Amino acid sequence: LTDSDGSVLSAEVNVEVLPIAPEPRAAKNIILFIGDGMGVAQRTAARILSKGLTAGRFNGRLEMDTFEANGFVMTPSRDSLVTDSSPSAAAYATGNKGDNSGHGVFSDNTGPGGGRATPRNNAAAAVMIQSGLVPTFVDNPRVENIAELLRRTRRMSIGLVSTFSLTDSTPGAFSSHTYGRYFNSQIAEQVFSSSPEVLLGAGTRYFVPNGNPLLGNFASQRNDARNIVEEFKQRGYTLVSTAAELRSVKEPGKLLGLFHPAQMASRLDRMESRRGNANARTAVGQFPDQPDLELMVEKALDVLSRNRDGFFLMVEAANIDRSLHRHDPVRAIYDTIELDRAVGVAKRWARSRNDTLIVVTGDHETAGLVLPGVVENGRLVSRFEAGSVGFTNYEDRDGDGFPDVPNASRGLALDFGTFGRAEPNPPDALPRDLSDLNPDASREPVPTYGEHTATDIFIAASGPGSRLFTSVMDNTEVFFKMLQALAWKSSGR
Repeated sequence: LTDSDGSVLSAEVNVEVLPIAPEPRAAKNIILFIGDGMGVAQRTAARILSKGLTAGRFNGRLEMDTFEANGFVMTPSRDSLVTDSSPSAAAYATGNKGDNSGHGVFSDNTGPGGGRATPRNNAAAAVMIQSGLVPTFVDNPRVENIAELLRRTRRMSIGLVSTFSLTDSTPGAFSSHTYGRYFNSQIAEQVFSSSPEVLLGAGTRYFVPNGNPLLGNFASQRNDARNIVEEFKQRGYTLVSTAAELRSVKEPGKLLGLFHPAQMASRLDRMESRRGNANARTAVGQFPDQPDLELMVEKALDVLSRNRDGFFLMVEAANIDRSLHRHDPVRAIYDTIELDRAVGVAKRWARSRNDTLIVVTGDHETAGLVLPGVVENGRLVSRFEAGSVGFTNYEDRDGDGFPDVPNASRGLALDFGTFGRAEPNPPDALPRDLSDLNPDASREPVPTYGEHTATDIFIAASGPGSRLFTSVMDNTEVFFKMLQALAWKSSGR
């Protein structure tokens, strides 16, 4: 193109057009489970803590272990061997590679770093808003995501469930378009514009102004008086903010659940808080009645399944990643078990229908989690020791799928492969992301920060179209395989 000053600008891109061969037996619905930061080690650790072993054999399998199709996903983003959560989720949502810090868009030449989003928090974003720089993060060329595509061509309902903010990278990749993943208030506005029929998660502080009772002891991160929650209600959404309200809601046409201003507590802290543990009660803070992922999935299915044209539901277990970033592996493992239990809810719901594809995967691996073996009395037990018992002894006497106590006398050894290794956080200690959970509480600073890794991650599938997921695939291929399972055609229906 010729600019107004007479200068000539040009750009060249390569576009690959992929044909989609519809499956002979089409799925009507898709449920996509994403464990943020969940790799093979996290899955193995969840099985060890949840099921245990006898004489070298596991006493049971995870729900995701029983899927008929298994494969691996390669995760690099367009501009980095090690992806962040936005382009990795957007690969599933759009079938396109993206740059780190963005989802649902192609890069352009505006904004710091040629469009690269640099702020790590909303306070920095607010400064940029006041400086008029935000449009450079939302003016990028957009890529239609699978939720938009299926609603436009199939009239399917859409559901997004997460244990983190609904504006964060993974749910955001299915409901917004930005080159600045940390501009949560602006993403909240796009989430409202996209209006999935079900939204369950956290992040209230990006949807309401200061003074709203839903904020508790948190400050709003909006720089205006807009109340997006009220706008949702005017659009016909039923609002719930506690597990009790979610459990009792009856036949809503559209459902909005916001259970924490920032992020939901880990499953371990939610469980221990109910048992009266003081540290866990500090972690849940002013929001003690946060729902478990199983209940969120159950209610989402109740709403979405009323659409005769089918639905697409994305479910994210976000705190796997959040805990591993802070070298807090036990909390991450509990959240992996929680994700698996939610998978079980979906499997039981779909069992008699035979029309629903269920896919379970991660978006990337976090922290380089490794499992060296068994620790007893603080010492790694060698497999060559005479008379050694080389197995863990976690117990689950109440049969809830979680170990009765996270500190077994012979526990799973946990280590990390990423930068700045640190000691794992003891499971009975305060979580290391406490300030994000309860701003009135504090703990010592975290000395190190585990990063994402470049390792492949697993994928498992069950139901119509599951045979498509039995290979090593690029993360963008997951998008096309889901459309193939739906027998999607470019002409729509």
